[in-house]
Amino acid sequence: MKKINIIFVTLLLFVGCAKIVAPVGGPKDIASPNVVKENPVNGITKFNSKSIKISFDEYVSINNPIDNIIFSPPLTLAPTYTLKGKSIVIKFKESLLPNTTYNIIFADAIKDFTEGNILPLYQYSFSTGDIIDTFSLKGTINNSSTTLPEKGVFVFLYNQNVDSLPLTTRPTYLTKTKQDGSFQFQNIKQGFYKIFALKDINSNLIFDLPNEEIAFSKELVHTDSISQYQLSFFLEEDQKQKILNPINSQKGCYRIPLKKPNSGSKSAKTTILYPDMIDYYLDVNQTYDTLSYYFYDDFEDSVIIQLEIPEWGIIDTLTLLPYNPNKLGKNKNQQIPKLGINVAHSGELFEKLTLHFSYPIKPNSNIETIVIKEFNNTIDTTIERFSLQGSFLNSFRIPYSFEPKASYTLLFKDSLFFGQNGVTNDTLIVKFTTKTERDYGSLSMFYEISEDTMSYLILLLDGNNRIIQKNTISNSQKILYEHLIPGNYKVKIIFDNNSNGKWDTGNYLQNIQPEKIIFFEKPISIRGFWDLEETFKIN
Repeated sequence: MKKINIIFVTLLLFVGCAKIVAPVGGPKDIASPNVVKENPVNGITKFNSKSIKISFDEYVSINNPIDNIIFSPPLTLAPTYTLKGKSIVIKFKESLLPNTTYNIIFADAIKDFTEGNILPLYQYSFSTGDIIDTFSLKGTINNSSTTLPEKGVFVFLYNQNVDSLPLTTRPTYLTKTKQDGSFQFQNIKQGFYKIFALKDINSNLIFDLPNEEIAFSKELVHTDSISQYQLSFFLEEDQKQKILNPINSQKGCYRIPLKKPNSGSKSAKTTILYPDMIDYYLDVNQTYDTLSYYFYDDFEDSVIIQLEIPEWGIIDTLTLLPYNPNKLGKNKNQQIPKLGINVAHSGELFEKLTLHFSYPIKPNSNIETIVIKEFNNTIDTTIERFSLQGSFLNSFRIPYSFEPKASYTLLFKDSLFFGQNGVTNDTLIVKFTTKTERDYGSLSMFYEISEDTMSYLILLLDGNNRIIQKNTISNSQKILYEHLIPGNYKVKIIFDNNSNGKWDTGNYLQNIQPEKIIFFEKPISIRGFWDLEETFKIN
């Protein structure tokens, strides 16, 4: 008998120490965990416990509680979370506010142990007073630039209407947006609130970083069951411009980055302070955030320039040191790479053939000819010599009209172009076949405007969001888009409130919302030899 008891105790010890393992066999579990018991009960008043225990119908795990478990109003000290069997125990580290309704929002925080099925949203509420608040407030947040929903961002409510609150104070209530950008506050006091949304990078529930995206309402919001508040999420424009240090990675070329994009080359003024006479070419990249200086002659002494950007009120003096290949880990006697030529042409009938160079070429009165061979007619066509205007040239178009549905070969002979420091190109042969007019479609869009007191920027975008055509209108009219390559397109409209020809973001302290953007809701599919007509009602 004693022997049997010993075996029985041993078995109990073995079972008690067993690890939780996933069951083997049977259909895959796709169900989310279910709450079976709450202690204290959900919705309790006169709450005075130091902990909360929530039990489920299966073993669970906690998924990133810092980000996915939200206390509203927020706590000063994060509580502890402990797994006990099929339960989660939450222990508080601080005293709770008196006569206050608290909401614990589990946003994708709980998942089952075996398959990882997530309980999408679960809320536990309690009150430290005699009553529990029952009012609610809801809405949606969309990205101001893409119009897509913003998921997983904090939404704050403040019970005071003070502009500095989001910059200095934690909110009265908070929640997070769902996958579709929607949010809802439940069990809050009735009244008017200041609302603010934040992508909280440093997790302090305060808007204190320049790269934190935000959304806000100019007006106070109210707790009722009717209103659906819509907020536009945006990143404020960096208000500080800065000229960064020059980069000299190749001989004769100095690139000067800017902290943020500038309006273009015309707004940047350059003055050579030393030496007195030196010729240069200034190029600005497409994003307007880098100025590239190409110097015609080599220099062994430093060049000092003064760069002024009137748009930002910035004047800076920069010293351009002579090119030093050893500093870059290059051999001084290393062979200089050839001049690169990129031929921007893929057989498009209505596109001019353009040559782009790896860095600017110098004008040369003895440039040889470019040979164009047309195979359909077995004709060798030669472009006559042409002159290059200016000291440098980054690109230029070939003055030749290609015939439809014809095969061509372009021959660029060795040393045809002379780049910086005497670098020349290798022989280049380019072959392509042109399309026909039947390979293109067109779109006729009538823009029906109900409010003609502002300007509207109309952008036609291709499938890669590249701008194909840009127009500005202020009244109802039709725009014809011709010679479109078959594919999918989008029409984007910017409500240009200040008529400056570009989209402007918002600013919280100046109470400025980002300019509204809308897209044509129907898909636009262009086919070859097909004319499409649509109407866009702009309300």
